Amino acid sequence: MGLPLARLVAICLALSSAGGTQLQREKKGRTQNHGHTVCSTWGDGHYKTFDGDIYQFRGLCDYNFASDCRDSYKEFAVHLKRSLGHSRGQPELEYILLTIGDDTVYLTKQLTVVNGALVSTPHYSSGLLIEKNDVYTKVYSRAGLSLIWNREDSLMLELDSKFRNHTCGLCGDFNGLQTYSEFLTDGILFSPTQFGNMQKVNKPEVVCEDPEEEVVPATCDQHRAECERLLTAEAFSDCLERVPLELYVQACMEDRCRCAEGNGTACLCSTVAEFSRQCSHAGGRPRSWRSASLCSKSCPGNMVYLESGSPCVDTCSHLELSSLCEEHSMDGCFCPEGTVYDDIAGSGCIPVSQCHCKLHGHLYSPGQQVTNQCEQCTCNSSRWVCKDLPCPGTCALEGGSHITTFDGKKFTFHGDCYYILAKSDHNDSYTLLGELAPCGSTDKQTCLKTVVLLTDKKKNVVAFKSDGSVFLNELEVNLPHVTASFSIFRPSSYHIIVSTDLGLRLQVQLDPAMQLFATLDQGAQGQVQGLCGNFNGLEGDDFKTASGLVEATGAGFANTWKAQSSCQDKLDWLDDPCSLSIESANYAEHWCSLLKKTETPFGRCHSSVDPAEYYKRCKYDTCNCQNNEDCLCAALSSYARACAAKGVMLWGWRERVCNKDVGSCPSSQIFLYNLTTCQQTCRSLSEPNKHCLKGFVPVDGCGCPDHTFLDEKGRCVTLAKCSCYHRGLYLEAGDVVLRQEERCICQNGSLHCQPIKLLSESCKAPKVYIDRGLTALAIRKPRPVSCQTLAAGYYQTECVSGCVCPNGLIDDGRGGCVVEEECPCVHNKDLYLSGSKIKVDCNTCTCHRGRWTCTQFKCHGTCAIYGSGHYITFDGKYYDFDGHCSYVAAQDYCGRNNSLGSFSIITENVPCGTTGVTCSKAIKIFLGRTELKLEDKHRVVIQRDGHRVSYTTREVGQYLVVEASTGIIVIWDKKTTIFIKLAPSYKGTVCGLCGNFDHRSNNDFTTRDHMVVESELDFGNSWKEAPTCTDVTAIPEPCSLNPHRHSWAEKQCSIIKSSVFQVCHSKVDPKPFYEACVQDSCSCDTGGDCECFCSAVASYAQECTKEQACVFWRTPDLCPIFCDYYNPPDECEWHYEPCGNRSFETCRTINGIHSNISVSYLEG
Repeated sequence: MGLPLARLVAICLALSSAGGTQLQREKKGRTQNHGHTVCSTWGDGHYKTFDGDIYQFRGLCDYNFASDCRDSYKEFAVHLKRSLGHSRGQPELEYILLTIGDDTVYLTKQLTVVNGALVSTPHYSSGLLIEKNDVYTKVYSRAGLSLIWNREDSLMLELDSKFRNHTCGLCGDFNGLQTYSEFLTDGILFSPTQFGNMQKVNKPEVVCEDPEEEVVPATCDQHRAECERLLTAEAFSDCLERVPLELYVQACMEDRCRCAEGNGTACLCSTVAEFSRQCSHAGGRPRSWRSASLCSKSCPGNMVYLESGSPCVDTCSHLELSSLCEEHSMDGCFCPEGTVYDDIAGSGCIPVSQCHCKLHGHLYSPGQQVTNQCEQCTCNSSRWVCKDLPCPGTCALEGGSHITTFDGKKFTFHGDCYYILAKSDHNDSYTLLGELAPCGSTDKQTCLKTVVLLTDKKKNVVAFKSDGSVFLNELEVNLPHVTASFSIFRPSSYHIIVSTDLGLRLQVQLDPAMQLFATLDQGAQGQVQGLCGNFNGLEGDDFKTASGLVEATGAGFANTWKAQSSCQDKLDWLDDPCSLSIESANYAEHWCSLLKKTETPFGRCHSSVDPAEYYKRCKYDTCNCQNNEDCLCAALSSYARACAAKGVMLWGWRERVCNKDVGSCPSSQIFLYNLTTCQQTCRSLSEPNKHCLKGFVPVDGCGCPDHTFLDEKGRCVTLAKCSCYHRGLYLEAGDVVLRQEERCICQNGSLHCQPIKLLSESCKAPKVYIDRGLTALAIRKPRPVSCQTLAAGYYQTECVSGCVCPNGLIDDGRGGCVVEEECPCVHNKDLYLSGSKIKVDCNTCTCHRGRWTCTQFKCHGTCAIYGSGHYITFDGKYYDFDGHCSYVAAQDYCGRNNSLGSFSIITENVPCGTTGVTCSKAIKIFLGRTELKLEDKHRVVIQRDGHRVSYTTREVGQYLVVEASTGIIVIWDKKTTIFIKLAPSYKGTVCGLCGNFDHRSNNDFTTRDHMVVESELDFGNSWKEAPTCTDVTAIPEPCSLNPHRHSWAEKQCSIIKSSVFQVCHSKVDPKPFYEACVQDSCSCDTGGDCECFCSAVASYAQECTKEQACVFWRTPDLCPIFCDYYNPPDECEWHYEPCGNRSFETCRTINGIHSNISVSYLEG
């Protein structure tokens, strides 16, 4: 029995590791004893090589300490120079010169110089970190090197194992063999002095004498007892089995021998300190051996000197640093037990309870309170403790096409119909409708024309037209108008406000374009549906339709909320209107960029409302609009309104822009004495009987000369130039408007319409043609006429001629008629028959009478980080953050007690170009006592202290999958993309750049100190791994810095919006991925251009595959993958699968970890 089982296990393990084109490459990382990767020098010219030899060489010239000595490419070099110190003649290191790749770092006791420029510490640049503490200067490089200097005599260099057998210099060749090839080469024996002199670096015009060979006097042996007593003291009991004692006794004896009379033990300090440091490297814990009379050390403030403390010091801002420390213990100055270092107010070591909090650059002492819109927070031990306040939600419909839901999801939709914006889930107490319609020569220029409020269980219907008129139950009313259940006021000529007793408040903006802002009290949370979303705090499910599933795109969602079944479905528009006209684009850029400039009045609001989204919208609308200025002003006023809602008033913003003021009498008008209400206006031509009220005495004032007409802008024009008034909207003479199936042109002040399709001829059985005269809004309870309105609710808004189903049948949305029971369901624009089943994440949904019913299993949450700093949180929030050091992606070290965490995933960002944009290039995963490092297509395992968590790693296609027994899965494409999946049990217990996984996206920007902020920068900066990392202060704009790459990037990335991916457009919204692709392709300008572009497209393709939309997008010219490279000669074993291989499932229980998450969709 034993053999077949063993063989089966072997096959399983072989399969699990073979699932990819890249062979498994695990590098042995640093173990707890890693002295063999460290070379050091100390004291009076003592050196320890990587391979463990200890020798003395007292040269005072420039020497090669250690260099990469491969022939092809040298990655680093470290040179140093010793000089006789100022005090007691004890030698010290005068300077260290470090070259890594393109960077040169010059260190002296006082100065740090990088590439010829003086820098302050901590200093971060591409893959390089230099920091200083009270004892050490440290340099870390992503090339696999760390250097630690005590700014006196002691220097340590630790190298990655990839440099084995590749180094030369005073540190030896790192081949793991003592003596051989350092002091014994080809049978010739070298003394330490000869070996040292061979490492001299000759400098031009510098003469430096080589030291002579020295004989160690025999009298040195008399000091053996003293040295052994020091090095075997009680403090070093944990070291004696870890470090070779005799070599350090010899070094100690040589020091004591050469010591000047009267100095006594002072000469021994360096070697004893080195023995203590090497003990720490070997995983030991030396205790304090210093005393007031023996090598004493002092520390600033109330810090204490320890021989072995964690170099990751807990600080007020980062309370969990010591729990997630990669470094081994070291000597240095530390805070006393029970205190943390105050890096917020700078008052040394203090108890946690005395830590201040920080917000927008201001300090708050413990117990101080801050109140913002939705929460009240108290500062407690450097963390904010917040309680929620009643917080209304606002839904906005701006620019005729931009909708922001109550939960903050933004989308653009060009409609042509009445749509249900919001309706109460219960008892039908109110419904808010909006009419969107084309208002230009194309159907992509849409305006809000009418807002309709149905209250009192549909007994009262209030309609607001874009010209400012208000109708109650089809009768025009004068404002203000007050009833028992609602009141309507007009505070300015630009705005109408409505207050209801249902917790719903409306603000209707009329000029320069009709826009709507609807605010709901918090009590209505989760009890509303429509285009404005469901107000449940979760942005990710705002596209939930009346039938119960979440749609992928804005148009797919909006089409399900039509209030009239006769309207056509509209598609998503993926084009950028600014790419169609250079003049419009330049005009839009010039004026819309005012929003982003800090010196304009808008700059005062940047910290409260991020202008990025408004700037994008402003450009879109200004380019897309016939009347550029009106749309520009509408977009700018939207930002001003958003600021006012946050309490920031933008005085004076209209001084430079949108300042059309009319003089006393406009130039085309004249002063007349016989003006009546029957005076000739263009509008009176469209509706002649409404305006001429007889029996009024003529008045004087500004009016028009004979044979001219007053238009809506107060100008006098001829009949041919008269604008037309059409359902609340003015059209210029000659303008064309499309309304549903008609094309209308404005001539001589009235509309002339022609049907585009001959509707009567195109009715297919069993539909019949009905011709209806236009009537106004009806209040009776009509029957549903289509499956879509059956779910969304039906409102008779106006009668339109067309094809309808006969009585007893309703429209199925595909042009046919069905009985109500057989209504199909819609999901992502696909129709499913009653009884059909589909998978949505980990649940199965069944279609029944046009509605979906789904199983209610709890699913894994997924966070994605891709390209140059693009994030999608567990709760579905999209944002960008370009940090330049390491940041916490996700961890469960979140509460006050930070020792209770079990995992932390850290992403390290590295510049991927010269524009300031960064990519996630390395990932660190802390699981209990194991640390996994994923970088350079390898993974490295580092052992730490702590409990054991079992995990497995396997390759699937292009990806490496790490799966832990605790319900954590990390999927990495070995470049810049990482997916983190968490089991449902982690709900609400995690924090970091991936959000808090509590199924509410409006609090995803929770900082490390537990405050919810608006700004991506404030949020991102709070999650830096180390407090020494500098804050990011600006969002890079690579396409502005590299305008020559912009058009190339747009051209390449347009594949995402092209027909290649058409099958996926209705399942995964391409817009955020296209924008991310353009940004990434602009930013990668230092090699790897195509890799950035290909990774960006692959991110979209991967999401498509997950939604069962498989796209073959790679070609031999576009981002090819060469699987043939991995095939043995004359065989064809490996094949490229763009959407993974469902049949290639490996054994699912490995290392005792059973996985029910399939990752077979990964490409490779």
